[in-house]
Amino acid sequence: MSDSVLSVIPADPHWQPAPDAGKHAAALVLELVSASADGTEADPDDVEPDVDRHDAIAAVDCGQNLMRIGCPH
Repeated sequence: MSDSVLSVIPADPHWQPAPDAGKHAAALVLELVSASADGTEADPDDVEPDVDRHDAIAAVDCGQNLMRIGCPH
């Protein structure tokens, strides 16, 4: 079975939210995705929010089917 991954990446590559803000954002995402589009409740065990913090600028890829990483500049 495939997974759906939502990565939220700030426009400023040097900025990170505070750790508590990241946890709050994960809780909000969990609340938003807990109900499916048809109005039925999703199984909470199927949704696993994970907050990753990076100490330096990092490339965050899709994990599979990545053809290339490029820069328009």
